[in-house]
Formats: sequence, structure tokens, C-alpha cells
Amino acid sequence: MAKAVMVVWSNPASPDREAEFNDWYDTVHARDVLDNVEGITSCTRYKVAEAQFGEMELPGSYVAYYDVDTDDLAQIPTRFLEAFTAGKLPMSDVLVPGPIVLLDEVSRLS
Repeated sequence: MAKAVMVVWSNPASPDREAEFNDWYDTVHARDVLDNVEGITSCTRYKVAEAQFGEMELPGSYVAYYDVDTDDLAQIPTRFLEAFTAGKLPMSDVLVPGPIVLLDEVSRLS
């Protein structure tokens, strides 16, 4: 069971590159994260829907939820930096990055 979630906001570099953005994120980037960052166990991506409860400011139009299973959540940023520095998380100009937020799990209901 995941002990935390990492939420990553992003946008494609331009509307005409949206398909390229989604392909790169799913087939390259998310796989690189799962393969190279210890503690990251899965990734689920969403696009903000047009139907909303009202107008709001959001940091991106896409959001990825990464399940995190680690005894030391504070190590996740360090592990990302190490993987990035080692060339294991190459970035693409198709991505405009947004905020990355770690969330501790409080409860899980089914």
C-alpha cells in the first residue's frame, strides 16, 4: 500500500504538441521514473476536465499521481535529483513543468 502520493502538475509546450507530450510522458518519462526512483510504485495521469464546479486557477492542465512507498518520504526529492543528475530522467522540451507536491496518506476508504 502506498504511504504517500506525489502530485505532479504539467502542461504540453503548446497545444499542437499535446499528442507528443502525452506519448512522451507515458512511454518515456513515467517509465523512467518508475524504473529509476526507488519508492515510486505506480503512476496515474489525468487531464483536467472541462466540467468543473466553478472557475479556478490551476497550475496545469495535466496532473500525474505517483504512488510512493517508502519509510523515508524526505528521501524522494533526493532520489529524483540523483536520477536526474545521473541522466536517468532526461527531460523533453515538449513538457512545461509545474509544481510537485508530496502528500502523506491520512486514511484510505473503500
